[in-house]
Amino acid sequence: MGAAISIALVSFSAQAEQCNPITSLPINITEPGKYCLQSDLSFTHNNIDAITISSSDVTIDLNNWTLSGPYHGSQKGDFYTGAIRSDTSGENYTIQNGVISGFRSGISFYGGHRGIHVENITFKDTMSRAFGSEYASHITIVNNRVHINQTLYSSGGDTSVFKVFRGEGITIKNNNVNVTSGGNDRYVRGVETLQSSAYIIKDNSFTLFA
Repeated sequence: MGAAISIALVSFSAQAEQCNPITSLPINITEPGKYCLQSDLSFTHNNIDAITISSSDVTIDLNNWTLSGPYHGSQKGDFYTGAIRSDTSGENYTIQNGVISGFRSGISFYGGHRGIHVENITFKDTMSRAFGSEYASHITIVNNRVHINQTLYSSGGDTSVFKVFRGEGITIKNNNVNVTSGGNDRYVRGVETLQSSAYIIKDNSFTLFA
C-alpha cells in the first residue's frame, strides 16, 4: 500500500510540473495549461500582439527569460503592439517570472475576465502601460518592476501604468515604477481605477524622470 501511494504522488508531481514550451511568436494559446519560455524571444511586428490568450486556466511563466518587442533605444513607433493580451472572456490566469521589454503595452485583459495574477515581471521600455483591463474581477498585481518610457512614442502619447476600467476586487501592491516623461504635454497616471470597486492599492513606489 505504501509503495502505491508513493508512485501516485510522484506521478501527480510530474504532471503538475508539465509546461508547454513557447518557442516562437506570435502565438495564440487556445488550450488550458502552463506555458513557458525556453529562451529569450524577440518580436518585431507592428500592430499585433506577441502572445494572445483565448482560453481559461492559463499560466504563462517567462521562466526568467525576456520577451522583447520592437521599441528600444532609437526605434520608436505609434503602432499598438502588446506583449500579452486576451480579448476572450474566461477565468484563472497567471503571468509571472521574467522580463517584458519594448512593447507599447505589457499585459492586457479586455472582454470580461475573472482571476488574474501578475507577479515578478520586469517591464522595460514600455511605452503606454504595464497592465490594463476592462470588465475584469479578482485582479492581483504584486511584486513587479516597471519602467515606462514615453520618449519611444513617435508623435506623443499618455500613460496610465496600471489601468483598470470597471473592475472589482483589485490588489495592486509592492510594485516599483519609474517613468521617463516624454514632455509636458503628456500626462502620467500611476494607478487609474475607473468605475471600479473593492480595491487595495498599497506599498507601491512611483518615480517620474522629466
